[in-house]
Amino acid sequence: MKRSILRPLLILSLGVGFGSGCIITDGGGDDGDSITVGDGPSDDSGSGGDGDSGGTSASDTGNDDAPADTGTEGGDTGTGADDSTGQTGGSACVGDSCVCGAGETCELWCEDPASCEMACEAQSSCDMTCADGVLCAVECSGASSCAVECAGSATCAVTCPATGCVVENCDLAGVCAVTCADGSVPSQDGSTVTCG
Repeated sequence: MKRSILRPLLILSLGVGFGSGCIITDGGGDDGDSITVGDGPSDDSGSGGDGDSGGTSASDTGNDDAPADTGTEGGDTGTGADDSTGQTGGSACVGDSCVCGAGETCELWCEDPASCEMACEAQSSCDMTCADGVLCAVECSGASSCAVECAGSATCAVTCPATGCVVENCDLAGVCAVTCADGSVPSQDGSTVTCG
């Protein structure tokens, strides 16, 4: 009985197996440990770009500083005449009087005041003008030069150096008096009086 049943089953199983042309095998158990991933084709890296080969920029040094101003203004040499009194340098000529410093040049115009006086120190150069009716006194015995214009003044008294002194519009017989420092007698030519 058993043989009769097993035989048809065996034949059936063989028929199915050979007829289909497919062999079914028992697959191995999946150990689930790892999964192998196939490597794809290598991806070649692209070449890096060439570096910038531009020339090195020079440091900006800026424009050169302008040279320092080493010049200095010249001091007042005191040679120009004062607008109102004609004084120069350290001389003191104010209003109706003037003291002309040594080696300096001074001018004094006496027109409005009733009297004027002028003193000239050594090696100075003095020039004084006296208007009509003005009392004028000039001491220039140590000056290198002295010029006085009496111009009809009320009184014009001048003490001159030995040389280099000229007094204009002077009447020695009248109101004009000239004395020479060396004691010599003044010379007169018309209305001009000189010493030396």
